[in-house]
Amino acid sequence: MSYYACVAAEARKAPPGGDFVRLAQILLDCGKKHWEDVESVLAASLGEVSLQVLEDAAEKVRVAGHGLQGAPEGERRVLHRYVVSLLEAFLGGVDVSLLTLDTVDWLLASLDELESVLGAGSDTARSILREIRDRISFNVVELDVPARPSLLQVDTESLPWVLDELWPLLSELVSGEGSSSAISRSIGLLEEGRAVALKGKAGSGRHSLAYLLASRLLEEGYSLYYGDPAHASLLSGKKAVFTVSSEIVFAPSGWSGDPPAPVVLDGVYSEKELLEIAEARLAWEGLGGGKLAREIAEKCPGNPSCVDAASLYLALCRQAGKPCDLGPGGQSVYERVREAVPPGFREALSIPASFRTRSFPAGVLGSAAEEYKEYADRLLLRVPHLGLYSFRSTPLQLAFRGIPAAPAGVAELAYSSEQPFVASWILVSGVPGAGRVLAYTSLNSLTEEASLQALEAVAILRPGTVSGFLRGSTLHRLGVLERYARSSGALAVSEELAHLSASILERLAPHGEEYRVLLGSVLEELAEVRLGRGLPELCLYTLKRREELGLPETARSLALRGFALLQLERYGEAESALARVLAMYEESGRADALFFSVKLSLSEAWLKKGEREKALSELEGLVKLLVREGCEYAGMLFDAASLLKRTTGKKNYAVCAQLTRCGYLDLAGSYGCFE
Repeated sequence: MSYYACVAAEARKAPPGGDFVRLAQILLDCGKKHWEDVESVLAASLGEVSLQVLEDAAEKVRVAGHGLQGAPEGERRVLHRYVVSLLEAFLGGVDVSLLTLDTVDWLLASLDELESVLGAGSDTARSILREIRDRISFNVVELDVPARPSLLQVDTESLPWVLDELWPLLSELVSGEGSSSAISRSIGLLEEGRAVALKGKAGSGRHSLAYLLASRLLEEGYSLYYGDPAHASLLSGKKAVFTVSSEIVFAPSGWSGDPPAPVVLDGVYSEKELLEIAEARLAWEGLGGGKLAREIAEKCPGNPSCVDAASLYLALCRQAGKPCDLGPGGQSVYERVREAVPPGFREALSIPASFRTRSFPAGVLGSAAEEYKEYADRLLLRVPHLGLYSFRSTPLQLAFRGIPAAPAGVAELAYSSEQPFVASWILVSGVPGAGRVLAYTSLNSLTEEASLQALEAVAILRPGTVSGFLRGSTLHRLGVLERYARSSGALAVSEELAHLSASILERLAPHGEEYRVLLGSVLEELAEVRLGRGLPELCLYTLKRREELGLPETARSLALRGFALLQLERYGEAESALARVLAMYEESGRADALFFSVKLSLSEAWLKKGEREKALSELEGLVKLLVREGCEYAGMLFDAASLLKRTTGKKNYAVCAQLTRCGYLDLAGSYGCFE
């Protein structure tokens, strides 16, 4: 039983009418029993705290009872801090389904008594109790949350591990006539608005071709996203969404959902390309090329993975000091590789061989990686800065697959990795059920630095898993978690939590104006997060939902609209929205970070429209303003001054002075202050 279940169970037993002493006893006794649940919460609100202090407070309440009202003021103040902190901790973390209307009424009545006896109450606790009462009354206790689009913007750096193709991090991929033809055909189909599915037998080079295709799209100015290709219909402009499974599907923005056009890769690689791959792999293994490379290419027609495995097999033979050749055909080469590996390492490899991904966190091998280091270095690709190993090809992985086995300690594997987010991504992609394990463990260990990174991977790859564990949480708890995730850069987690809060509020909004207004604020936050994740279309969609509530536009909602339109290159509409924001600020006479961001974005919009003089005038005025502002705006000053410098070619030494004074020497150097 947890602290939350303990308090809820005891409160349900209380007679009607409210009793502040009984409430204090319940909170203190459950806090003592479940100290590990409340220690960090109390420390955050009260500073240094100990179990002994809690036990002393419980004893004072037990002895004094209803005579607490006559206790010295200092003593009452200390008790108030502990009792209210424990109550807020309970209400902040309790699942709404644990409470009943009678229990909520008793807690509210007890809180009233607490205020009169100890001299102060808790607006936070009262607000949460009202929410819980309304959610129980209107049957909004635990709800099935509607699915949300989940996409991750991918760049050149993240592409290899997202595609589960680590070769490009270690060796340049061979590209020739056959592969180039498949890539050109795929791009042509995407430009026609059609999705493509890269298909082929294991070993045909699907992952390599997908990497080459994705790299080409990035070079040609496409924005790439990993996720469900169906969500490509929500996007616009030069964008594509891809996913990796038995087929690797790429869908262009605005895709209608028609069946993807197959691009079959069996036999795509030409004899010349296979020869180049053989030469490269033999060089990788420290073996000679020439005749041997031609022999390998001939035995593996159209199959680059076979070429790789044949080169590996010959290297393993040399390592063992045994004479061997490729035999009459290349089809059994994977089994030959397997037989050339010591039984102990074969057994160690059987676990990662069960993954749905070729890549796996280095910790999966445990001590076997060091014990069989020579074999690990040959059989596997190793990328130390990512903390990953990978089988060299899918057929080679299948050769080591036995009875399916999951790795032990999924959460520990993720948390202890050099890159917890990447490790979590691979585990969630590769191990059935890992997403739920990571979500549950991480939500219960948010003080672990890596927990949010693990949750971020789960939120992207298994949308709804995180919110599924929190669907009975209060809006207060969801808000605290969402702000924590956003401030830590876990934007997919932030998006999922804001989406859950919005879903709850949409059901409560018809029953109270305060919920409708709060829904508008949450939708603004959701729009901002989606904009930050490179999804301006979803930002605009979210703002439209807010508009449908009939709420007046705010400076923030208008600014978000302008920023999103700017990203979509709809400069005229962006200018109109941002100009309205500035008019609001002029009317109020105030200035803050949003005001300065809007002025900078408006300048960018004018530059894009070709209105150079107008933009320069705005930029120069903005830089002068920011130079006189505090150091908290140093980053914005750098952005504005850099844009002005790129446009005019002139440096402003007042900018250098301000950046240096504020201690931002790196920004000053980037601006060119020390040239």
